[in-house]
Amino acid sequence: MENQRVFLTKKLLENALIKLLKKKSLYNISIRELCDEASINRSTFYKHFSSQFELFNYMEDSLLKGIDSIFGQTNDDEEILEEKLIKILKYLKENKEFSKLLLTNNFDPTFPKKLFSLKGINNAIKLTIHENENELVIKLVTSFIISGSFAIIRTWLDEDCIVKEDILAKLLSSITIKY
Repeated sequence: MENQRVFLTKKLLENALIKLLKKKSLYNISIRELCDEASINRSTFYKHFSSQFELFNYMEDSLLKGIDSIFGQTNDDEEILEEKLIKILKYLKENKEFSKLLLTNNFDPTFPKKLFSLKGINNAIKLTIHENENELVIKLVTSFIISGSFAIIRTWLDEDCIVKEDILAKLLSSITIKY
């Protein structure tokens, strides 16, 4: 467990990076600029991260781990799926600024694949497909679920989460449950 000082330093850096990413590409953000924005010394930055890319990856991994911890178990039925979707949507909303950057911009084009490769999400998708379907149908349905769900969540974040989480979870689960 990190001590409070390390936690706060990382939080300052995360917030600074989010603020800067709203204005420019990750490739155009310097360590000096990041440290100035976070009001920390460069040496402090380098105690925790080697580059802005490593900080970004740390933030992305943290978000994915948070989602995976919610969706970590196998889903047995529609009700459990909806409950988990509500928790995930609330988690994304709590981390709205970074979630929005990840889902609505092209900072990491592999993020959707990382997100939908999470074990819990993969299990939920598999449960929506009839067991005796051929491989092409499974591939098509999986592609539809992933692309559609991602687009809905991206739009929801882009529209500042104006639809309540429970309503959106119901919509997402109705799209995915036993097509």
